[in-house]
Amino acid sequence: MDNLDNTHLQKVVKHYYQEIERYDWVTEPKYPEKLHHILRRRAVISVINKLIKNKHLTILDIGCGTGFITSRLNFDHVNALDMNKWALQRAIIHTSDRVNFIQGDAENLPVASNMFDLVVSTEMLEHLVQPESALDEIYRIMKPGGLFIGTVPAKHIIFKYRKFLTTTCPVSEPFHNNYTIKEFTPLLKNFREAKVRYCLFKLLIIFIVQKPLL
Repeated sequence: MDNLDNTHLQKVVKHYYQEIERYDWVTEPKYPEKLHHILRRRAVISVINKLIKNKHLTILDIGCGTGFITSRLNFDHVNALDMNKWALQRAIIHTSDRVNFIQGDAENLPVASNMFDLVVSTEMLEHLVQPESALDEIYRIMKPGGLFIGTVPAKHIIFKYRKFLTTTCPVSEPFHNNYTIKEFTPLLKNFREAKVRYCLFKLLIIFIVQKPLL
């Protein structure tokens, strides 16, 4: 794909997720899709709760959607970001008053550098034509020594039948990328102590990385 095509696709993708997608990940999924989302949330929250004991840390959930993961982040200072204003309005309903919501683009985060102890991002990077841009931004806003925890969908045969397995989730998204661990790990090159593994019967890749100390 040349640069012109790449730029056009990026605009199409951003327009879709900002202006077109209207899907409440909290209330709309039905089984078996619903079970998949419940299990992936449980996997992510379990990892976070095992690693993070200090509830006073500053947290940012990037690509929070309607608050499916955000609602289970049990910390004192939770921030959640999405580019879709409609989704953020739904997320406010599904979460507590302690969550601070930000409308913004993951590839150009409207927050200061070295600000967050923990960044969470689940099922977001696969929707970006150039995920490296978002990962550079995530690195920038993390405090030295901070953790970045998230998931992306793995390359699994079941995803080829996605449109037959869901009765609710839109499958008309303009871009979606599934990964192998070998493909995804190099994207985390700026971070240290990368822990990348498959989970949920190899349907997902979950990762835990750290921004190096200065």
